[in-house]
Amino acid sequence: MRFIYLESRSHHFHWMKAEAFQLEDFDRDMVGEHLLVAELDDKVVGFVSLYLCIFLIILFTAYLCIPIIQEKVLEQR
Repeated sequence: MRFIYLESRSHHFHWMKAEAFQLEDFDRDMVGEHLLVAELDDKVVGFVSLYLCIFLIILFTAYLCIPIIQEKVLEQR
């Protein structure tokens, strides 16, 4: 999840320098939050961070997994 968090922030906050983001940011930023984890074939592909009264704060996914997820959904139809 740390890598997904880092990758997502680096991608979406493209105006910031890459050095501004570290893997350890995940540990600091997720303190006190509840995490729901999305898995595909026993691999973490995303997560949702929830704070207090189930407010949706952050949704992160592994961008490389989106085509795989779409394929799996189509297979189940």
